[in-house]
Amino acid sequence: MTNDEHRQRPSQQRTSAAVGPNDDGADAPDAGRRGVLLGVGLGVGLGMVGGSLATGAMAAPAQATDSRVVGTAEDERAIRQLSIDYALATDAIGGNDRAAGLARYLDAFTDDALIMVAGSDDSRCVGAAQWAAYVDGVFRRSGYDRTQHLVGTIDVRFAQGSHRAEGAAGQTQATMSTYLHATHHVTDSGALDIVLGTYVDDVVQVSGQWRIARRVLSVTASWVVKPA
Repeated sequence: MTNDEHRQRPSQQRTSAAVGPNDDGADAPDAGRRGVLLGVGLGVGLGMVGGSLATGAMAAPAQATDSRVVGTAEDERAIRQLSIDYALATDAIGGNDRAAGLARYLDAFTDDALIMVAGSDDSRCVGAAQWAAYVDGVFRRSGYDRTQHLVGTIDVRFAQGSHRAEGAAGQTQATMSTYLHATHHVTDSGALDIVLGTYVDDVVQVSGQWRIARRVLSVTASWVVKPA
């Protein structure tokens, strides 16, 4: 090829991403964003690396390296069990065995737990003993001789960076919500009082044991089924 015939190859142009350096050399606003779900960070970002566009994918869930950090499968199972134990305790009281119900409540709640029905100041209780007395009073006045509390859709969320409490309850370490379908049998009429609702809890550790520090029941609906 002669010099006259020689053609200069166009120089390759580089394009810059919107999140790369500006033409004046100033850094562009950081387009990264961080979300937090159960204490695990998910990072997404764009940037220029060595003149080429680098795209960051979602980071893999972080593995806890500190054995004191909460959020293990074992922790979640223990917290879920609290809702199950609560339902069994309530049904024990429904069957007129307040002592058995209280025993289970004591294993589910902190000593100073706040327990109540949303919108009902009269239901506000502190501690398992007060709540057991309140539930027993409501059931006996309503004429119930047996009850069945079905719980499900139990959702446990851990607070970011929570550590295991040592000796005493610390800040809220997890929250839990639980759906409720409760059936109450009325002795005299044979009617069934049905209640649907959601329990919302704050959960902490006390001496290595998970306990509910705050439980509020929000009633979704209720109705009476009369015998045929």
